[in-house]
Amino acid sequence: MFLEDMLEYQRDRVTFGVFQKLVVKLYKALVFKLSNKKEKLEWQLILIADCLRIIGLCRLAYRMASKVHTSTSSVKNKFWSTHVSGMALQYSGDMIGAEKAFLKSQDFACELSLSFSLQHFGKLNVEVGNYKLAEQQFIEALAIREKLKRADLVESTNRAIRGLQKLRT
Repeated sequence: MFLEDMLEYQRDRVTFGVFQKLVVKLYKALVFKLSNKKEKLEWQLILIADCLRIIGLCRLAYRMASKVHTSTSSVKNKFWSTHVSGMALQYSGDMIGAEKAFLKSQDFACELSLSFSLQHFGKLNVEVGNYKLAEQQFIEALAIREKLKRADLVESTNRAIRGLQKLRT
């Protein structure tokens, strides 16, 4: 595997569907803003930030997600806004900031969301070459997902583990 593959370990790819999702989320955000549904608006802003991250507007995504984090009272939205902040920082190359965000997100995590944090933190550790820690994080995420009987997520984690094994050979 090439160095650039390792530096972008299992990252999301820009597709037409990402732009489609962005337009739908922008529309929903407008509807929730006009109907004064704050928590639902925050959720849409987190999803918008995630789309912006994927298309390469990482700093904007980070600012948007961080703003939600500071203004929300929802624990769920605190987790996801911090998690998306971490991914945006990672995609922009700020691995130290991303690590801090992933660790901070875990303060607001339920069991399932913790598995997301661990898996994405593991991907970050693969990118920085810390394979042993990445493997531990993937195994922890896998254990949670198996316990919760989330076959779709188990497969995702298994793909991450297989990808790590390929990198090691």
